[in-house]
Formats: sequence, structure tokens, C-alpha cells
Amino acid sequence: MVAAATLAGTVGAQEASEETPWKNTNVAGAVTEDDMFELQDDFYAAINRDWLFETQMQPSHPQENGFVELQEEVDNRLMELLEDRTLESHDAKLLQGLYDLFLDWDSRNEQGMSQVMPHLEQIQQINTLEDLTNYLLSQEALFYGDALFSFSIATQADDPTWYQLQIDSLGLSLGDAAEYEEMTFVGMMYKNALDQINQYLLQKAGYTEEEAQKVIDQAFAFEKDMAKGMMSYAQLVDPEAVSLTVNPTSMEELKELSPVYPLTEIMEADGFDGWERINLTQPKWLERMNEIYTEENVEKMKAYLITNYLQSNASIVDEETYREMQRISRQLAGITESDTDEKIAYSFASSCLSNSISRVYVEKYMTEETKQDITAIIEEVIATYRGMLEQEEWLSEETRQMAVRKLDHIKINAAYPDKWEDTSDITFKTKEEGGTLPEAMEALKRANYQKNYIGKMNQQVDPEIWMVGVTEVNAYYNPSDNSINIIAGILGDPFYSPEMSEEEKLAGIGMVIGHEISHAFDTSGAQFDENGALADWWTQEDMQAFNDRAAKLIECYDQIVPLAGDKNYSGALIQGEAIADMGGVKCMMEMAKNRENFDYDKFFRAFAKVWRSKETLEYEKQLIQLDTHPLDYLRVNMTLMQIPEFYETYGIAEGDGMYMASEERIAVW
Repeated sequence: MVAAATLAGTVGAQEASEETPWKNTNVAGAVTEDDMFELQDDFYAAINRDWLFETQMQPSHPQENGFVELQEEVDNRLMELLEDRTLESHDAKLLQGLYDLFLDWDSRNEQGMSQVMPHLEQIQQINTLEDLTNYLLSQEALFYGDALFSFSIATQADDPTWYQLQIDSLGLSLGDAAEYEEMTFVGMMYKNALDQINQYLLQKAGYTEEEAQKVIDQAFAFEKDMAKGMMSYAQLVDPEAVSLTVNPTSMEELKELSPVYPLTEIMEADGFDGWERINLTQPKWLERMNEIYTEENVEKMKAYLITNYLQSNASIVDEETYREMQRISRQLAGITESDTDEKIAYSFASSCLSNSISRVYVEKYMTEETKQDITAIIEEVIATYRGMLEQEEWLSEETRQMAVRKLDHIKINAAYPDKWEDTSDITFKTKEEGGTLPEAMEALKRANYQKNYIGKMNQQVDPEIWMVGVTEVNAYYNPSDNSINIIAGILGDPFYSPEMSEEEKLAGIGMVIGHEISHAFDTSGAQFDENGALADWWTQEDMQAFNDRAAKLIECYDQIVPLAGDKNYSGALIQGEAIADMGGVKCMMEMAKNRENFDYDKFFRAFAKVWRSKETLEYEKQLIQLDTHPLDYLRVNMTLMQIPEFYETYGIAEGDGMYMASEERIAVW
């Protein structure tokens, strides 16, 4: 593992690169006491200078920003609810039961690895390809191990009113298939951390250091073999992946596609053979699996199963193991402390029971008035977008009408659902009843299997039930049902408060809503129609014009070097989110025209404050390589450079760092 201090010395963030007039002031320590900024040259840094200099990174946080602060507020509220033992609802009892089991260190230490070892021993007994196949056909592999493929529930691409079973590739420890061809700095960070984790867990399970290293090397060799048939991260985030990962198939067709690797036999053993709607996201991965599912690769596949099984259980065994996982994770994130056990237990329980935590939060903290207020803002944003589309000169009338039709059919999901998914069938033994955390996790896995993979088999989607929890500080556009989702978690400062001025509200939640609706017409969202079905509704000429505009944006971002001496940024990676940012602010400017005495200066300052952020260098490097959102200083500066009202408000002129000639501006909408 590369130590944090060593990592921090590899890249300088203190100087602006030649390709951009701004230095990356998001990195902790980049803004010094001597730094002063003019808003005409670096608006983000000028508005946020004092915050960037004075804000101290919490020892357990790799990042500080409005999202983190609001999530902390939401989490603290919910932690108080978990401590309130007067709550009587089934959802509250589920959450409190899992929370207590997580914190029951006495029981966890007494059990140690004992509840993990029996299944590990089953994997260890695999010696031949026949042994491996028999293991994969067992229910133990479904609930404890890994079937050597991943699966999930999604909606059908051409008719999203139906559920489908999604068959996907296995996960890779480095996250990206391209890392196995040429490992990047981030890939090396992950590899070092995972090697430490695996070495510790394997020795904990009884392996010597030498034996453990052999298993680690074999597992990595299998991943490297498998990665040759998998799409890279860059390919997966490319708009073309939307159609490339839609490959409807049937059990009969899967049998033909997988003659060696027993995919359909595993699916039959798991009870999945009754699914009529199946999608295979990466056919080349399945082709590769059939090439490497051989007797000579048994030890590699066995090693992969062992390391993945131990990693998946590392957080639910004894305290010593858990503390070691925390130590390694801290190094990877560049932080010095972990969250409190209570905070981690809450996060664990809420992630396992997202519907329950959402319901408990909404019942306590959300009101119908807030839901109606957010709905009204969304409706105004939609109406404004309609006007923007009708005025867009580069769109043909045919495509424009289809775009407006899609806009008019957007489903509004504001704050929280009116109908909740039933959780009454979820049960497990609590601490008081003699239960353990591994037993509870098995019960949750079995309940999820019955509810989703069996209960939703060949069923139509219930449009009233949201498929995600609402306590995360987030908002999203879902192309598969053409919905805008502004969930409860994000409805707080700095994004929304009933007491905010109009300018602050538009700069916060208004822009967020505008951003998300823009996704309906970005390079990925534009491939879905008004019903959420994958459809080609653009004229060829309009799509070419759209792609040309997106290419101009990509080229502009490609010139930026976020960390001095490091590689150039990837415009292709962040194009969808950058298009949405620019569309969202443009929409707010249109809405501002309908407000008397609108204070543009107040709006722009509030917008810059919403996106102020500070990260450890280690975390920043991961964001640069993996986050599909532009870095926050770019979300502000690059976006505002496209807005005429910004130039008028501050007198931005040629020669200023915030100036971009009108013919060079890159806003797609």
C-alpha cells in the first residue's frame, strides 16, 4: 500500500496549468493565506475563497461540500430515530435490530470467523471443474458465495412497464477492465489496498503468508483473463453503451451462447429459469467465460471465489477484522480517522434496509407542503424547458415535437412516494432473541431473493413504487420511466429551504431540477422516448448536429489538466453531466426573466456556494478518473462562461479568466 504521505507528494495542485486559467482549488491545501482571486478571473475561487481556506477537513471525511454537510444532517436525524426505542413500526424495529447486531461486538468477537468458515471450507474443497460446477449449482453459492455472474432486476428496454432479469459480468477488484491492460495510478492504489485486505483476511482464515499470496495472484490472474472480454469503464459510460448493453435473450439462446460455462444450469438451480424477459448486458464477457471455464483455470476461479467471499463478509465478523479494514480504507481515501461505530452501524443498517429507513425519515421529517412546493417548482422548470425547446434553432420541427412530447410526459417524483413497498415479510432474529449479524444478513438476502427475483418474475412494474430509497442527498433523472426524482434527502440547505430567497432557491434546488431534466436530452437520455423505451426518435441530421455540439464540449474539457503535471481531463467521461449543468443554469436564466427585480449577482454567488467543495488529494485523483460529474470548480466556472447574463452582471471582457468568446462557447442547449 502506498502511504498517504507518499501519494501527496506525487502531484502538485498549487499552480494553474497552461491549459486553464484556474488552479484546482478543490484540493485541500490548494488555497493559502496569501491567495486572493478576482471574480472576473476565477469566479468559483473568488466567491468561495474564505471557505476553501478556512474549512477544516474532518478527519473521517475525504470530501467536504454541501452534499456531505446535508447528508450529515440527515444521518444525524436518523441516528436519533434509531436510538428512539419508543418507535413501534415494523420498519423502525428492523432498522434498530440490524443496528444493534452490528454494534454487538461481544457477540461478534465471540463468534469470530466461525459463521464464515463452514462455507469457505466448501469452496476450498473444489479441486476439479466438476467440483466447481456442482458448487455453482448449489443454493449455498446463491446466498453465500458467487455464481460467477452477477444479476439484478431492471425494466425491459423496449417496454419498461415490465420487469426483466439482467445478467451482467462479474465485478472486478480494480473496477475497470482497462486497468488490467495498463494500470493507472488509481488502479495501483486499489490494487495495493486490496492486496493488503486479501492478505489479512486469508491469514485470518488460516493461510500462511505464502499461501495467501498465491491465492491473491491466482484470483488476480482470473480477473485479468476475464477482463479481456469485458467493456472498459470508458466504454460503459459512453452513450453508445446504452444500446450496446441491451441484448434481449431467452434461456434457449443463453444455452447456445454458453455451451461450456453452465450459466443456464446455474440459473435453473437458482429458480431463474421461469423468467421470460432476460437481458445479457455484455455478450463478449459470456463468450470469454466459455473460453476460460476450463480444468486448467479451476484454481484461479476458486481463488476468485475465496477472496470475494471473504471480502463480502469482512464487515460482519469480529472487531479486529473490522478495524483492519477501516485502517486500509483510511489510507486509500487519504483520511486519518473513521466514522464512529454508531455512524457506521446506522449507514450499514440503512443501506441494507433502504425502504425502511426512507419510510421512517419521511414520516418524521417530510410534509405534504414540501412535496407540493417541490412539485410546483418542477412543473415550472418543465414549462420553461418547453419554451427552450421550441426556440432551439438547430432542431428540426420533427425532432422538436418529439422532444416536447417527451417533456410533457415526464413523471414527477417529488420528495417521497405515496405508496411504499411492503416490508412485512422481512424478519430476522434480533440480539435479544439470540441472533447474529451473519444470520441476519442471510435472512435479508433470502428475503430480497423472494421479493425481487421470484416475486417480480414476469410481473409488470408498479409505477407508484419507487425503486430507490429517499434519504440520500441526491436527485436523478430515470430514462427507463422518463421520471424526474427530487428525493427527500436533498431537500435541505444549501439546496432548498422554504425560507430561501427566489435567487437562492433557483441556484439550489431549481438548478438541480433543471440539471436532471436536461438528462432527458443529453447524449444518453436522448436515446429514450416519452415512455422510457429505448427508441430512435431523432432525425439523422439532428442527431449529427447534437453529437457535433457535444464533441465541441468534449474537446474543450480535454484541454484541461486538473492537477499540474498530471494527465489531461476526459471530456468524454463528464459530457453528460456537463451538458446537464449548462442546460440547468440556462433554464434558471429563463425562469429569472419572469421574476421582478431578479438579483443575478445573488443567484450567481449562491450557485458558486452550492458547489463549493474540498477533497483530499487521493480522493481528487479518483474523482478525476472515475466521476462522471465535472470537478466542482469546473462545474461553476465552465458552466457560467456559457451564460450571457453572467457576462452582463460582472462586465466580463476579453482578457479575463472567465471570458470565452461567444463563438467558442460549448453549451449544447
